[in-house]
Amino acid sequence: AEQLDLPDWWIGAGFLRNKVWNYMEGKASEHSRDVDLVYFDSNNTAAETDWSYDERLNNDFPFAGWEVRNQARMHYKNGFEPFTSTVDGIA
Repeated sequence: AEQLDLPDWWIGAGFLRNKVWNYMEGKASEHSRDVDLVYFDSNNTAAETDWSYDERLNNDFPFAGWEVRNQARMHYKNGFEPFTSTVDGIA
């Protein structure tokens, strides 16, 4: 993720959620391929940019199922007002 040099990026999703929940419940961790990388770049909101990041990360790190999404364009998905940051988008 650091190699992509994206602004305001965060990693989250199933692999983190499952690890934390399993730890809290005293369960063995299960392997999860769900990895979300979110960032905020209002200068480039083309979906194709995210798809190229998906492809690059999935090729470089095939043990994970990467999905990269720019929160500067994700407000369109649900008809929200434009987000102002990654935190705003994931909130």
